[in-house]
Amino acid sequence: MSPDVFISYSREDQQQVVKLVEHLRGQGINVWMDETDIHGATIWTKEIVEAIRAADLFILAISHHSTGSKNVVKELALASEREKIILPIYLEQCEIPETMEYQLAGIQNIALHTLDKGKAYEFVHQTIRRLGVGQAKQDENQVLGQAMAAPIQGHGTTVTGHMSPPKAKGSAGM
Repeated sequence: MSPDVFISYSREDQQQVVKLVEHLRGQGINVWMDETDIHGATIWTKEIVEAIRAADLFILAISHHSTGSKNVVKELALASEREKIILPIYLEQCEIPETMEYQLAGIQNIALHTLDKGKAYEFVHQTIRRLGVGQAKQDENQVLGQAMAAPIQGHGTTVTGHMSPPKAKGSAGM
């Protein structure tokens, strides 16, 4: 199943990011995170590119660690090139380096570090839902489930007939 959300972060912020990911997963949002979604014997760069391509939303967890990470910069560039919805989430107050400034210009962010800790993750969840991420898949699964549970109804009419292959040009009158 393709992810709803790809989250880009620095390893130094992993503990805080895992809490956010667990909350979002608990709300039914399929979040791709390298720590849990790259399996043994895989080429991790390929896995990351495929996950960014498949995700509907790219979350950038911003901190002084992530803004200094070359891998985070590459992930952001890929998401921008693929015209993904980008949701910058500040884990702390920090400056955006020139290597990220272009991709983040004009995008509304969430300053997670300024929100009440009890409500911060739910605010992120509600923002994701307002963006429509994960909702279409949820609605699609609900409709499919209802359709499969509904009894099949018909009128008992049987249609029979005969089909002949089309005649080749110039074979009229044969």
